[in-house]
Amino acid sequence: MTQIEQQEPTLRDYLDIALERWRLIAATTAVALIASLIFSLVSPPVYRGEATVVVDRTGSSFGLISDITGLSQMTFVDTLAEIVKSRSVAEAALDRLGVSPGNREEALERLQKALRVQRVRNADIIRIQAEGPTPEAAAATTNAVASAFLSWHVEARRSQAAAGRQFMESQLTTVGRELRAAEDALAAYKTQGGQVSLSEQTSAIVAKLADFEAQRRAAHLSGNADQLASILADDFVDIGANGGRRTKQQNVEETRAHVIQWTSLVATNERVQVFDSSTAVV
Repeated sequence: MTQIEQQEPTLRDYLDIALERWRLIAATTAVALIASLIFSLVSPPVYRGEATVVVDRTGSSFGLISDITGLSQMTFVDTLAEIVKSRSVAEAALDRLGVSPGNREEALERLQKALRVQRVRNADIIRIQAEGPTPEAAAATTNAVASAFLSWHVEARRSQAAAGRQFMESQLTTVGRELRAAEDALAAYKTQGGQVSLSEQTSAIVAKLADFEAQRRAAHLSGNADQLASILADDFVDIGANGGRRTKQQNVEETRAHVIQWTSLVATNERVQVFDSSTAVV
């Protein structure tokens, strides 16, 4: 019985096969190259513009939502990235591009298909990309989308500030009465023998605190950011009626940038509380 040994093909065997069929290999390669060249010549060029938007998380229009629901800042930036792709932002971008109402839906669909929006990982940056048949068209579309989103974001922040201002104005009618009631209560405590006896120093602190509060309100109403910076303490925190918090730096910067413009100021249920030798307006 004869046993035939089976050997695995070697590199020499593969080279022999390639040499025997070199015409077929060359023809296949040439056809692929020609097809690629024809496709590149026939296909219209596509250009892509890119813009980056840095998200300002301080005083954001979603600050209250984040405080209530516990949404992370990553979710907040991702939400803004989805808003960039929204229909409202796309329509505002078409307005900036001067698209006529006649082919609005077609242009809107084309814009949304050519738009790419993504959040840069581990950064508060949104990258916006848009395609176009020419470099100018791609750049114009990208700038229009970025500008429309920034306008929406600024308007959202202004709406929040306006809502807070309206709430405060609705409470202004009782601030004087509440403050006088607090001062009368302090005077009553002082005269009650053995219960509360305020020293002259504490009384002076109460008067000084009321004076500082009046200066702060005047600075807010006049929009004087420098005066506000000199009055507020470094660790000052302003808690608005809607739950939003603003530090001293945010108060001064937003007043200087006219993000917050107060025409009147209302406070309600305002009282002066005494903690040992310290006082506070709450």
